[in-house]
Amino acid sequence: MNNITSRRSAPLAVLFSLWVAGTALAQTAPASNPWSHGTTLNVFSGVSSASSERGALAGAAVGWELNRWLAVEGIGSWLDRGTGADAFAADLKAIISPVRVRGVVPFAQAGIGMYRAAFQLSRAELPDFYRSRVAAIGPGVDSITFTDPSFIVGGGANLFVTPHVAIRPDIQATIVRRDSRSYVVTTVAVHLAYHFETHQVTQGHR
Repeated sequence: MNNITSRRSAPLAVLFSLWVAGTALAQTAPASNPWSHGTTLNVFSGVSSASSERGALAGAAVGWELNRWLAVEGIGSWLDRGTGADAFAADLKAIISPVRVRGVVPFAQAGIGMYRAAFQLSRAELPDFYRSRVAAIGPGVDSITFTDPSFIVGGGANLFVTPHVAIRPDIQATIVRRDSRSYVVTTVAVHLAYHFETHQVTQGHR
């Protein structure tokens, strides 16, 4: 696969542009703008680990706070899987925040998604989860991709630094499934999130 590098940057550039545009809209739009009711945008980076492989993680997300305790979020993440390999994850998650302590909002998250892994076989070291599937394809193939369903569980906290901006550290496990086998990718990330709806930071400041 000769275009792995260019494919890594394109989705993130688009998602980052959407986040910047949304933030600018929030700063200039009137209070009656429907974006102000529960919409969130965030960008993030961190690290991912699966088996013996570790690499960088980056992405962006858009979400909707349905009420004080429940939000849904769609996420796109790029994961560096080492030489000659990368992955992209698209997830839809429910985020539950049952407790709020003045600017700190811990949460649990769970969801489903799709995990797409791409390999250059002449350069990449394949995890066992994929190796048997490559063997079934046969010789003469150098670039290959796999797209599998995934399940997500994790948790973290929103730390509000202003009524609209939060720093959000989190950790999650992405469980990729195929043919009754599992491949677990653990990620640790820090999000910079913009909440269009005002949140309480300190007493008397909303």
